[in-house]
Order: sequence, then structure tokens, then C-alpha cells
Amino acid sequence: MFGAIPRRIPMVPRRFSAISGRWALALLPVTIALASCSGAADPRQAPATPGQVPGSALRAANAFVTTVPITTHDMVDIGIPNLDNMSDTPLQVLSITLRRPALAVHYGHMDAFSYSRVGSGIIDQLGDLTKLCPQLYRPLAPSDLIVPARTSAPWFAVISARVYMPGKYALGSFRVVYRMDQNDDVTYYQNLALSETLDVRSGPAQRLGKSECDRP
Repeated sequence: MFGAIPRRIPMVPRRFSAISGRWALALLPVTIALASCSGAADPRQAPATPGQVPGSALRAANAFVTTVPITTHDMVDIGIPNLDNMSDTPLQVLSITLRRPALAVHYGHMDAFSYSRVGSGIIDQLGDLTKLCPQLYRPLAPSDLIVPARTSAPWFAVISARVYMPGKYALGSFRVVYRMDQNDDVTYYQNLALSETLDVRSGPAQRLGKSECDRP
């Protein structure tokens, strides 16, 4: 049922698989904070913060198009495409924001996880990962969200969501805010593509087996 993205460092093509029964896709966006974002500001506020300047150091690797079938009682974990640093300077990610979210989609906390611990990233998965598999999915601290020069991030980001109204809700571009080489004077932002649709139907939560916590 669930998708996995093999870890990749350095940058080489990575294979994807995802929940069975995927279909098409459109566009939507949200706000994700790098720590738990409950109680955060309205996620529909997506313009760049004053003082931020456009950047070009990052590339979203292995962008995919998929539709995720869930029910109105499911929690779904949305995987953010792997980030490649195309520059000669290490950078630190400060936030990741999915833009222009639908009001019907209720977003929970955002977490980042280490490839070396988990073994792969995810396209999408069901359930609260940190509660379902606490030994496997241990959130990283914001200070750990470094992307070394000329390689891929050794971690992946996930945001949880629930949708209580049936319908199709598309996820579009996401914004990454970062600093180069721990330079506090300049903050950069980039908008990168995310093509994923939540196809929500009425029904009970889908059952999860113990195999969901197995390391790939």
C-alpha cells in the first residue's frame, strides 16, 4: 500500500513506488514548519517574507505525479521530493511550505527523518509515523537539516494531513527557505514542483499492519 523512495547520495536517478491504485493529478499547496506546526500562522499566507531573496541552489529530484486514495478518517503522510544542492556551498533548510492550500485539508505537524535510519523516503503513507513506528521514524532537529554542497539531502521531509470532506485535492508547488553556509545575513527562497493529488472518499480509516514499520 505504501510508497518508498530509496535513499540517494550522490545525485543519481532514484526509483519510486507508491500506494497501489494511483491515478491522475492537479495542484494545491500548504504551509509546513520545520518543527511541529500546530498553532502556526495561517498556512494560506504564502508570499515571500521581506528580506528573502530568490535562490537557485536547490533542485527537487525525482518529481512524481501520483494520486493517493484515502478516506475521510485517514491520516496521510505526504512526502516532499528529495532536495539536491546544486551549488558549491552547503545550505541549511529553514522551512518548507506547500503553497495555496485548500480549506478542506487540515495539515498537522511536519517532520524530517534521516535516510540512514529509515532506509528510504516516502511518497505517501498512512498513519502518524512518529507514533506508529517510533523506533524507525525519529524526527530530526531543525539544526540537522543541512544539504551538503553538490549532493542530495541526507534526510527527507514529511507533512501529515487529514481531509474530512470527500473530493480531490491537488498539491502543487512548495517553497523552501534556506541559508547558504550558515550565513545569517541573507535568506533565500525557491518554489519547486510537487505533483500529488489526495483522492478522498467517505469511509472508515484503513487498517495498518505491523509491516508498515519494517525498514525497507
